[in-house]
Amino acid sequence: MVVWQFLSFSELSTDQLYELLQLRSAVFIVELHNRYLDPDGWDQRALHLLGHEDGRLIAYSRLLLPGVKREEAVLSRLVVADGHRQRGLGSLMIEKRLAYLREHHAGCAVFTQARDLRVPSYE
Repeated sequence: MVVWQFLSFSELSTDQLYELLQLRSAVFIVELHNRYLDPDGWDQRALHLLGHEDGRLIAYSRLLLPGVKREEAVLSRLVVADGHRQRGLGSLMIEKRLAYLREHHAGCAVFTQARDLRVPSYE
């Protein structure tokens, strides 16, 4: 069973920060061969959705609240670890972020950011 939690940057432990950067790098940089600096300066102002199973981070996504980067909220950096795809975790993370926005920022517009259309299916 996946245990989900939203954390601000200041609430992340050093180990949690390391594991989320490691997962993002494994998929975005190594697997997808993207040539960009993943730590882009927005993590410090974001909410981070972490999904752990059996003590390991298997799913992660980032949410920038309205007014932080754009007028609308920004959904970005969605990633699911290899071996855990095809379980609907990508859709579940999108729904969890939208539910958070409905509860805390009702009616705000949402911008979705995707770096690469070659992204493997996270469903």
